[in-house]
Amino acid sequence: MLTQHRNLLLRVVVYSLFLASLILVLRVDASNVEGEFVENSLTENVQAAIFLSLALGMLIMSIRLQHVSMLASMFAGFFLVSFIRELDAPLEHNIGTGAWQALVTLVLLAMIFRARSGWGQLKPEFASHLETYSFGLFVGGFLTTFIFSRLVGVEEIWMAVLKDNYYRGVKNAIEESFELMGDGLLLFSGVEFYFRYAKNSLASSGQ
Repeated sequence: MLTQHRNLLLRVVVYSLFLASLILVLRVDASNVEGEFVENSLTENVQAAIFLSLALGMLIMSIRLQHVSMLASMFAGFFLVSFIRELDAPLEHNIGTGAWQALVTLVLLAMIFRARSGWGQLKPEFASHLETYSFGLFVGGFLTTFIFSRLVGVEEIWMAVLKDNYYRGVKNAIEESFELMGDGLLLFSGVEFYFRYAKNSLASSGQ
């Protein structure tokens, strides 16, 4: 029990250091892209990399961990959709208008089909997952990235606060900062998913 808590506390320390390191990403963009945080900024690339890593990690676990394969595949689909959304500008530039929406629709349809065909397995897996550290971090990350960052980035708020000194780069920096923090929490949820299911499964099979 003591070892388990020590490992958890160690992960908390690592998570804290990782979040602190994200400030360096924001500082690079603040210096190099005049605070605009454009589509090809380091911040956007880091966000895309986080979602791609999570999608691939969950996909691998959905293949290797039969006891949570449905749950992991649903998370893989969610993170893949998030990754595609991060690439909306380059996809529309290189493929055409509506390219990212079409790809997202295909992924969502595949998720719906898989969920319907495996609902009997998905339901208990998800119910068991609700009380885990992983799910708590996922909820926190989801709310921060997809809801709060959008709300705090409403232009009217910062126009009212800054008045004649309003500069769009300030709004973008604040919005991207919260979004990056939320992405970090989502990444931690994936790590905790691994520790709960993949690592514990390997330990059990080795006994």
